[in-house]
This record gives sequence, C-alpha cells and structure tokens, in this order.
Amino acid sequence: MHMMVSKPEQWVKPMAVAGANQYTFHLEATENPGALIKDIRENGMKSCSVTQAEVQWHSQGPLQVGLAIKPGTSVEYLAPWANQIDMALVMTVE
Repeated sequence: MHMMVSKPEQWVKPMAVAGANQYTFHLEATENPGALIKDIRENGMKSCSVTQAEVQWHSQGPLQVGLAIKPGTSVEYLAPWANQIDMALVMTVE
C-alpha cells in the first residue's frame, strides 16, 4: 500500500485487517516517523517480496515498511530512518 494520506497513522490497523502486505507512507505526512514505523511493524501484517519463493519464505514476517518523500524533500531526510525501512520511494511528482 502506498498511502498518500495526511494522517498515515490512522490507517495502519485498517490496512492490516484488510490484508495489506506492505505499507509506504510519506515522511512529510507524519510528525513521528519512528513511532509510525514501529506501529506498522507491530501490527503483524505479512511481508511481501519480489519472487514467489521469497513471498512464501517471508509470509510469517512483519509488514514491509516503505518511506516516501516528495521531489522537493532532500534524500538526506531519509537517512535517520534508513536502517528501519525496507524501501525508500522518491516521488517524481507533487
């Protein structure tokens, strides 16, 4: 899930219940990225990977966390969270 919402915190549990396997939120949309990353991981959603074998192997693992930034946001803002996320997404449009 790529969550282009203003309050990504409020959607973690509903997305977990719906069966989401990956949750990407925008750095600019939250005041506490660390707490949100922790919440995503603790919600016990299945992780996904590129190959079917990896999907099966990781099926009991935590949700994968992605962090997105707008084109005008420096990639340096991703650095504090780099060891806590599975994917970084740099948007090409606002």
